[in-house]
Amino acid sequence: MNVNGVVPVNSTYGTLIDVYSKGGFKEEALSWLQRMQSQGVEPDE
Repeated sequence: MNVNGVVPVNSTYGTLIDVYSKGGFKEEALSWLQRMQSQGVEPDE
């Protein structure tokens, strides 16, 4: 996302985390959570 100058927001990360979690990809969901937090974006739940 950042490659094209698009800055992800809370809802972007939340959607990715939700989809990966529901799809059974827990490790990928956790990876996105870590990326989110490293960018200074806090989860809303």
